[in-house]
Amino acid sequence: MIVRMEPRSPTIALRPLEIKHLFDFAIRLYRANFTAMFLAMAVVQLPLSLLSMPLALKSIEIINEVNTLQVSGRLPDQLWILDKLDESIPVLILAALVPVYQLFVMPLGNLTCARLAMQAALEAPLSLVDALRFAKRRYWPTQVALAIYLLPLLLLSVIMLVMVLASQAAGSETGVLIFSLLGLFLISLGSLGMLLLYPRFFGALSGIIQCREEPEETGILAQGLWYLKRAYALSQGFYMRLLGLLLLMHFAVAFITQGISEATNFILWLIESAVSGGSITEDILDPARQQDVMVIGLSMMITMVVTLIIVPVWQCLKTLLYVDLRCRQEAFDLHVLLDREPRR
Repeated sequence: MIVRMEPRSPTIALRPLEIKHLFDFAIRLYRANFTAMFLAMAVVQLPLSLLSMPLALKSIEIINEVNTLQVSGRLPDQLWILDKLDESIPVLILAALVPVYQLFVMPLGNLTCARLAMQAALEAPLSLVDALRFAKRRYWPTQVALAIYLLPLLLLSVIMLVMVLASQAAGSETGVLIFSLLGLFLISLGSLGMLLLYPRFFGALSGIIQCREEPEETGILAQGLWYLKRAYALSQGFYMRLLGLLLLMHFAVAFITQGISEATNFILWLIESAVSGGSITEDILDPARQQDVMVIGLSMMITMVVTLIIVPVWQCLKTLLYVDLRCRQEAFDLHVLLDREPRR
């Protein structure tokens, strides 16, 4: 008896993709996994936003007080500055937790979201629990890949910090100034260099390759290196195209997020002005106008939710870039179609 298994219809077109296809298919992948992707990225973004919010609100509160002092013809004295520093210490501690949380949790969220997108594109849709279980198996090699990628910038930062501390210990104010300025310049230059290299390594740094390919090496360090080498080889000859597409995607996502944020701020400000009975024109022209901390906090909450909705699209787009590269470089579309042929 011959049993014919009907292959699953692909969610995306397996061929080199144009810009319009990238955005179209990214939305399709997101729609197929909306709840799971939203929750996966919420684990990363929501705590980051909540930890950052107290610092932003405290900054607005201090700006309001400074504006009030300036309008009254006074300047903040040393006692006022010290009081604000004391009040800000708990907020600064919370803000310091942001990069730590981001370092440990973001790779897990990216891997989970990428796995969901990859499965929706090429195989059967996956549950959030299964995607998270898979992400845990690829977590440490991904962390190694990120650490190796960021290591040169970290070493540069440590070297410049040591030079500044050494100059300070020697009592050389000129040396402190020179090494501080030189450090800022070199770190900024290094950060730019890392950003320019990102298109060559995005597949490994975002967890995209990890979700489709088994490493040819054993051991966490060897696997992390393998993923970086694989990403570099796969992007060979397509750097400018990847750079342009990634920049376009970044600006598109940032434009939508910023637009919604600004619109929300303006609407809430209009509501605040109407409720208070003030004149909108006078409020605009008033240099001492206070920003309501509660209104700003509400605006930040709305923007946070919008960001949580939009961020997974970014991961879907990068997943499609990986598929596009493999179709162009390795006839990936033919391999997948052959794997989908019914078995007899």
